[in-house]
This record gives sequence, C-alpha cells and structure tokens, in this order.
Amino acid sequence: MLRKILILFALVNLLGLALGCIAPAPPKPGKEIVKVSAQPVYSLHVMSQKYSPLFRYLADETGYDVRVVSAMSYDNYPPALEANQVHIGIQNPSAYVTLVKTRRARPLVKMVQPDGGTSYRGVIIARQDSGIDTVEDLRGKTVVAASRIAVGGFLAQTVVCRQHGIDLDKDLHLSLVDTQDAVINAVYQGKAEVGFVREDALPPVKESIDLSRLSIVSYTDYYPTWCVAAFADTPAEVARKIARALLNLDIEDPEHRGILEAAGVAGFQEAADADYDIIRTTMEALNIPY
Repeated sequence: MLRKILILFALVNLLGLALGCIAPAPPKPGKEIVKVSAQPVYSLHVMSQKYSPLFRYLADETGYDVRVVSAMSYDNYPPALEANQVHIGIQNPSAYVTLVKTRRARPLVKMVQPDGGTSYRGVIIARQDSGIDTVEDLRGKTVVAASRIAVGGFLAQTVVCRQHGIDLDKDLHLSLVDTQDAVINAVYQGKAEVGFVREDALPPVKESIDLSRLSIVSYTDYYPTWCVAAFADTPAEVARKIARALLNLDIEDPEHRGILEAAGVAGFQEAADADYDIIRTTMEALNIPY
C-alpha cells in the first residue's frame, strides 16, 4: 500500500513538472493571488535569476500575492498557462499571436531593449574552428534550436535561410533542445554544428562559456520585442495594476535599475496588438500555423 502511495506521489510530481510548477504555499492573508509566468528562453536557474527581482517588485508594488508558474520549455509554455490558469504571461511575439487565438491574450506592455529600442534580432552561430563562414555553408549541417515558435531563435533564421535558397527541412538536419542556453552549449561542445539563438542570449552564458570560440555566421532582421499580456479570464483591475507597475519602472532610479538589468531590459512601453502584425505576416509567409 505504501509503495502505491509513493508511486502516486511521484507521478503527481512528474505531472507538475510537465505542465508547469507553482508554489503550493497557502494564500497570504488578505492578498489576492495573481499567477504570472515567463516563457523559458533559458534554463530554470537562469530564468529565476532574470525574473525573480521583477516578480518581487510586482508583488510589493501591487500588493498581490504573486505566484510564479514555471514552464519547462518553449513548447510547454502554452499548456502550462492553461493548466495553471495564469493571469499574466511574458512571452515572445509568436507565442503571443497564438495566445490571442487560444486564450484571447491582449498586450499590456512590451519590453524596451538596453539600447532603447523595442525590437531584437537573432543570430546564426557556429564554432570558430567549424569552417562555417556564410549562410551557404549551412547546407547539410546539423542545426540546433530551442523551438520552432522562437522568433529570434528560429523564425528569424528561417527567413534568412530562405533568402539564401536553403530549406530548413530539406537542406539541414534540425534538432530541438529545451532552451537557448542549451543551444549555445550544444554548439560550443561540438554536439551540433550550427545554432539558432537570440543575439542577446549570448551575454548571459559568458561566465560558463568562452564566447570567443564561437562565431556569428549571420544576423537576422529585427522583430518586435516580447510583450507582457493578460488573458480572457484576467480581471481588468489586475491587468491595469500590473501594467502600471511595469510602466513605472525607471532605469534611472537606483532601486529599479537592478530589477531591469537582471531582466535584460531598459524598461517597458505600452503595447498594441498591431505591433505584432509583422509576426503574423512572417508566420503566414513561412506556412507556420498559429
């Protein structure tokens, strides 16, 4: 009997990991629970370093009992949102346009890059000693990416390859891993010849990887930054208070600077659904359903 109970407990834990995990602590007295989640670009450890200060700030600023739901991978993010009834999501543009259809997502704010812009790009990376110097050199190579729905880590590079007459499914050998730091590691360790990642995915791993041993084969075009979105069942007041708190973050404020720098942004701006029409156009051009 005890053995059956232990097995059942293990299965429940595994299910929690598969769908996303949320702290089981009881609600704080007098505080409304608000569940937030960020699409995992990096490993859980790196994601925690990036977003924990921001989530603590949101809890302090809004007075909500902010609970963090952690998805295990890019592709696990949408079901984790659904399974845990998340109120606020931080996601890339392609995930957002899909969530508009599946969860009636609406953008609250978008990220401002450290350079002050509201767009970002991807890169195609290889080892310095690989002999891969141009996009044409990719033919027949093993390529690793985090997800087919990553904008700066897949869609943008797909456009570049198509411009050079390369079909990802016919001319390359594609494999997927969970996160973009895993992509960088795979190329660095020689497990893959080429990697597709966001340009700004490289600096966070410089402590564990000698980036001078990697080369950038090509840069992609720029695409709109990630957005923070609310969903159909998100109370209007929750959405309003979260958006206001994010818009109030000021990089010139010493108390805010560390929060923003940890997240890799300079702040947030108001966002509109039309900001992401270019993503819809790109996905349609690539015959990618959303």
